[in-house]
Amino acid sequence: FFISDLKDLSELIGILGNYLEGGEEIFVEPLCEVLQICTRPFIKEIASEEYRNFQALCDTLQALGNLLVAPNRQVQLAAGQVLETYAGADGGQPATISYHHQVLANSKVAENVSAGLASITLEDRQVLLQMLRVFLELSRTKELAIQLHEVGALSCVVEAIQCGFKTEVVSVAIEALWNVCELAPGAAQTLSTERTVLVYRDVLLELLNEGHRIQDKELRNELLLLCAYLAEEQESCGDFFADSGLLEIMLTTSSAIEYELAEHPVKAFVLTSSSEDFEMKRAMIHIVCLLSANEHCMEQAAAHPCFIPALVLHLDEHLAHHAARRKFSRQHERQLQVQVLASLATLVPGCSERFLELGGIDIVLEFVTAQSEEALRSASLHLLVSTATLPGFQEQMGGRAVAMMLSLVKERELHPYGIRQDAMLLLSKLCARCMENQVVIGELE
Repeated sequence: FFISDLKDLSELIGILGNYLEGGEEIFVEPLCEVLQICTRPFIKEIASEEYRNFQALCDTLQALGNLLVAPNRQVQLAAGQVLETYAGADGGQPATISYHHQVLANSKVAENVSAGLASITLEDRQVLLQMLRVFLELSRTKELAIQLHEVGALSCVVEAIQCGFKTEVVSVAIEALWNVCELAPGAAQTLSTERTVLVYRDVLLELLNEGHRIQDKELRNELLLLCAYLAEEQESCGDFFADSGLLEIMLTTSSAIEYELAEHPVKAFVLTSSSEDFEMKRAMIHIVCLLSANEHCMEQAAAHPCFIPALVLHLDEHLAHHAARRKFSRQHERQLQVQVLASLATLVPGCSERFLELGGIDIVLEFVTAQSEEALRSASLHLLVSTATLPGFQEQMGGRAVAMMLSLVKERELHPYGIRQDAMLLLSKLCARCMENQVVIGELE
């Protein structure tokens, strides 16, 4: 169709849609033929014509959007295909895609997509997938992502995740939710409901038990990113993670390599050395740390028989040849150690007694001594600084830690400024109202 004819086209689509609403099924076929032609780019007679006819484009897109809630699924599919094609601008330039999204943002299409998703059942996978494809294309732009959030479309997309992880519906739905959470302020807060957590838990369990393919593991990790968005809203949904068992799943899975139980609940194909399984482990540890601000979640993490010990294991120089330490490459092991140190700095204040029982302070001090890499030393010192004022930690670190820090401060040529600064900060915390440590400094000086 010519852009100059869009006004007439939108009126024609509206008339045919009204006939369809009135039960005139005879108009289904001609309407679908019109929609098929609409999947092709509109023809411009002059270069700027598309920009001069902004309102006509908006009216046409709005008429197409109205068909997403048409009483005929054939028409819904055809209209969805047109909107997906227009929003994606397949093969188009970024400027073209941007302009198309401006048109869509002014056409109330987000409202139609939301209404369309609410009107169909999970059993009608073909129409559901088409609706989600439109949703996905709209979610790539901030303004449209905000609109999708504001019209309440997210809950329908969450429900679609239940269709089975091997279906395209689920992969499209997860990517779409990811986009909206990333671009629309408040979207994660809106999703922070018990229902969302339960759906995520069920799908994650299904992926952990049956998702052995690479694409399944990639999908699993994308779902964990959605869980991380929820975990950031721990004030509103932290209890849901703990009560639903989702937190328990993450605690057990992320520590499964380190502590093999007699009847292990985690499948072997989840515990490989692949980059996907490594990223899964890191994502789960990160989510636990986010949730630790919630008292219920922190109690569950502290009480878990394997989680905290598994983190400490990666720092213990006496267990350098443990199977879990040799599971990943040297680079991955270093990345994990840096994360473990940062995670313990967050978690130990909530499980200090458990950390002391594991000999955590001595392990970290030995680790600092053995490391030459600045990133690992810096992370180790940050952990010690974060925990030095906890009950009993000053005494436990004692003269040994004081001597180590004093050495780091004095050796200006051997250690960068940041390391010496952290060492000085730790010294001040170790000696604050602790005469024993102050005496050690006096003796060493």
